[in-house]
Parts: sequence; C-alpha cells; structure tokens
Amino acid sequence: MSCCCCSGFLIAGAILAVVLAKFYCCRKKNEKPKLKKEDYKKDIVYLYQFKRNSGLPNMSPYCVKVETFLRGHNIQYEVIEGNFQRSQKGLLPFIELNGEQIADSEFIIEHLSKHFNIKDNSPKEISAAGRAVSRIIHIVFRLKDHEGIKKLVANFLPGFLIPIGVPVIKMLMRRRLGGYGSFTESELKQLYRRNLQAASDILGERKFFDNEKPKLKKENYQKDVVYLFQFKRVSGLPNISPYCMKVETFLRSHNIRYEVVDDNFQRGQNGLLPFIELNGKQIADSEFIIEHLEKHFNLQDNTSKEVSAAGRTISRMFDTEVFKIQIRFKEKEPEFRRLLLVDNVPKILFPVLLPYIGRVLRKRLGEYSSFSEFELKQIYRKDLQAASDLLGDKKFFGGNKPNLADCSVFGQLASLYYLPFPSDLNSVIDEYPSLRRLLNTIIREYYPDLGVANRLVE
Repeated sequence: MSCCCCSGFLIAGAILAVVLAKFYCCRKKNEKPKLKKEDYKKDIVYLYQFKRNSGLPNMSPYCVKVETFLRGHNIQYEVIEGNFQRSQKGLLPFIELNGEQIADSEFIIEHLSKHFNIKDNSPKEISAAGRAVSRIIHIVFRLKDHEGIKKLVANFLPGFLIPIGVPVIKMLMRRRLGGYGSFTESELKQLYRRNLQAASDILGERKFFDNEKPKLKKENYQKDVVYLFQFKRVSGLPNISPYCMKVETFLRSHNIRYEVVDDNFQRGQNGLLPFIELNGKQIADSEFIIEHLEKHFNLQDNTSKEVSAAGRTISRMFDTEVFKIQIRFKEKEPEFRRLLLVDNVPKILFPVLLPYIGRVLRKRLGEYSSFSEFELKQIYRKDLQAASDLLGDKKFFGGNKPNLADCSVFGQLASLYYLPFPSDLNSVIDEYPSLRRLLNTIIREYYPDLGVANRLVE
C-alpha cells in the first residue's frame, strides 16, 4: 500500500515538474512571439493575467498594476485569464496590442504611454521620485501562511497535487527573495515601513502620485481669506455635519476671515466635505484643515503639553467613537433621515430614498453595529465622563479660548443635542453639566446669529 502511495506521489511529482519546467525554464529569446489573439481588433489591449481570486483584482501585484493603469486611463481592453499561459519570456502579465506582444509590467506601461500618447504632467522631481517609489523592492510573500499558499496552488493544480505543489511554490517564492532571504522578519518590516513612508511623503495631499494640483473652486480668491466649503445649514444649526461645525467653530473662535460656500453636491479632491481653499491651495479633512490653519496663521496652543496631548486624545475619541455611537441613534429617527434630504431632492422621492439613507448610515457604524443600545450608552457615558473630567471648571478645554478638543466635542455633541427632535442620547448629555455648559457657551459667543441660539437650555 505504501509503495502505491509512493509511486503515486512520484508520478504526481513528475507531472508537476513537467508543468513547472514548461513555464519557468528558458525560452528561445530571438524567436518572434506567436500571438495568442490572432483575430485582434485595432487599439484593443488584450491583457493576459492570472485568474481573479477572493474578490481581488488579482493575486499578482504586477497584474493589478497593469490593469489599474488601463482602467485609470480609460484604455479599451479585454482580460484573458489563464494561470498556465505565459508570454515568450515566461511572464504574466503580458499584453498583445495590434499584433505585438509586450511582457513585464514596466515595459507594458511604457509601451501603452507611448502608443496612446499619455503624458506625465507632474513636475520632473515628482515624476522622478514616483519612478523611484515604483521600483522599491518590498517583500510581501507570506511564506508562513500555509493556508494562503494552499488556496493559491488550488487555483492551478488538481487537488491530488496540492501536497506536493505547496512546498514547491514556497521554494520558488524563496528564490525570488534574493538577498532579502537573509533578513529577519523584524528587519524586513523596518525596510517595508521606510519604503511606505517614502511613498507617503511623496504622495502628500494629492489624490494620486501623478496628480495635478486640485482645481480650485474659487479662482478669484482674496489673500488670507478662507473659503469654507460645507453642507447647507438646516434647522438653525451651524451644520448637520459635526466635522463642518468643528472647522467653522475653529474659524470663528480664532477670528479668521472666511466665507461659507454651501453646496451639498460639491466635494474636495478626495471626495470629502468640509474642505477649504486658502491662497490657492485646497485642504480637506477637518483634522488637516485645522492643522494647516494653525501653521498658516501662527496660532499657538498655550496649554501645557499634558493638557494639549489629552485634548487631542479627546478630539480623536469624539471624532471616531462618539460619532459612530451618535449615528446609531440618529439613523433610527425618520426625522433625521428627512433632514438629510431637505433641499437636496424632491419630496416625492423621500419614500424611496429614506431606507437607502438608513443603509448608508449603518455602514458607517463598523464594529459598533453589533452592540446593543444599552451597551452603546455605557460606552458613550464613559467617553463623556472622560471629556467632563478633563474640562472640569474651565470655560474651554483650551482655557480662555477654544482649541482642537473644544471644536471636536462641540461639533459632535451639538450635531445631536440641538436637532429639532429629541434623541435618546440627549438625556445622557444632560448628565454632564460641564459639557452642556460648553455647548451653550460656544453657541452664545460664536453663533449668536443662528437660530440655534434661541434654543439654548441652561
């Protein structure tokens, strides 16, 4: 019996060796590649790559790289999947375009750029740095992930060959490590982090590496005037978005000249509201906006390092956890969903859109969707207690003037507490008089011109 098993494995091993030899041994270099697609259409790119798996564009980063370039530049292409087909050089991916075969992702993109006259409009230094980033070698082979490699092998080998295929694939992966095979995992992670940091530094605030500066919405801007793009005001509130409220509170409390441009359908370069434009530069995300304003207008936080650090922690807690808990209680109120649609769509569409709005809001809950309302209120109380303890008897977290923590806490709590309909969380906020006092103080001092000032509860 054992002899039969050994013979079976030997036969299977021989079959596997032939298969691998077919694709990984040297090919004739000078022979013109025979086209796989002889009945091709002009200017259609035929992309040969591995089969898609697990909902990913591809298991191969190089196949993803090429397909992303094709999609990103609206080039017509057809995918031809097959784990056993290879180019003349033994590679996947490769393309065929107008009777010519091109392999290697770098050469493919270079050829496509020339053929379709795609220009790199970024500055030379950005273009050069971008190329350097694209050539950085990083090791992402998960050699220890036995199950992951089994799934990979199962894509192109029959089940009885998998026990032999897994160690062979691991061996082939190790060969690709080259000099990196002698590094420890800790050392490789250090190198990997440095590479990612270099890429992050070059990308900065741009949407893509090869991205032009965002096109300004306000081209005839005035020097040092902040143009704040945000949702339209509703029900006398500064804003229905806590993040828009956070930014506007910072602007008002620091006497920074600004103009509101309210339009629910416009977005910044990264698809967000709020965003600002200042002196010909666009900045999105409330955290980055406030950081930029502090630097530009030389605004100093005069609180101690400990208080400043604690305030930042409170700010992040409210902008993430408190935000999600409040969304859970807001989205169950039909009045809140209607408020989101006011001035945006005709009322006749409300019955169709209200359930959709609910689903969109619930998606933002993440892991908090699995908690009961009772458990969420417990977490909410602990968060508010932490903020109340830090605020104490002070007028603001920042002392005599609001800082980042004040703007975040006000934005989140006011976006729920002053809604024109009651919420289950209003009574919880009432349990913390210092926080309610903070809300009233900010509205009284910085928003006396809005209807919400008439709804203050002492």
